[in-house]
Amino acid sequence: MHNGQRHILLSAKLAKDYGKGFNVTNLGCMKQFHLLFPNIGALRQELTGWYISCMV
Repeated sequence: MHNGQRHILLSAKLAKDYGKGFNVTNLGCMKQFHLLFPNIGALRQELTGWYISCMV
């Protein structure tokens, strides 16, 4: 089974289990986000600081 086929099957299963939003394109975006920001806790702190500085 090729990666493309796996992505299609995973997309179908996630959409069935959780509803809309898990198409193959979105899964690719989710994977890319995870690769760019593997430590979500650090990102959250960074974004919170950015948001506060924008409010000032």
